[in-house]
Amino acid sequence: MAVHTVDRYSDIHRLLTQEQTISQIARRLHLDRKTVRRFRDTGLDELLASARCGRPKGVLEPFTARSANGATRAAICPCAAT
Repeated sequence: MAVHTVDRYSDIHRLLTQEQTISQIARRLHLDRKTVRRFRDTGLDELLASARCGRPKGVLEPFTARSANGATRAAICPCAAT
């Protein structure tokens, strides 16, 4: 997941330096314009942090995803608590 994020970030910023518009980049990379804007406006470190945390798999996921010591995902990954 992190490699994919870095590649996408690099592609978007390379195309931005070539003065392509958000719409052109979105069409070329088959992404939504909002995704291109988010990658343009957000630093790579923050994008990687959100990629590592991922998204909950369902409503009960916070209650079922526990580590070996019993800590919930929210305690392990700070972005899961928001």
